[in-house]
Amino acid sequence: MKKYPTTKNIMTSNPVTVNDKDSVTKVIQKMKDNDFDHLPVVDEWKNLLGIISKTDLYKKSLQLSQNSSGKAYTKKVLFVTTAAEIMTPKPVVVTPEHSVDYAIELLLQGDFHALPVVTDEKLLGIITSKDVLEFIIDEKAIRL
Repeated sequence: MKKYPTTKNIMTSNPVTVNDKDSVTKVIQKMKDNDFDHLPVVDEWKNLLGIISKTDLYKKSLQLSQNSSGKAYTKKVLFVTTAAEIMTPKPVVVTPEHSVDYAIELLLQGDFHALPVVTDEKLLGIITSKDVLEFIIDEKAIRL
């Protein structure tokens, strides 16, 4: 019987996260420092609250620039705006036992590129479109 890979086989374990009370400025810095496009948002017990993507940041910055007169104002607002205020709450998630095929279907059907991996609301990892592509390429290489 063939064993199909699960999300725990391709996820990034213990991903870099932000706290729901962190400023958007801190979120931006963590994304830059780690070259990430997505950051899960957790509370102090590592419960998943939401996720922030670069798209969320672009939307907030655009909104601020349209409603203000300058870059300095936008920077000040981003410093006091929290991750909780711009995150996508209750994102679509998978468990470590879900199949990789299931995760791929979710990514194809949704308007997002990352899936938090959770058990009992605790964040264990994250799967991105890049992880899925690497998995597919590795699978094809094995078959050659």
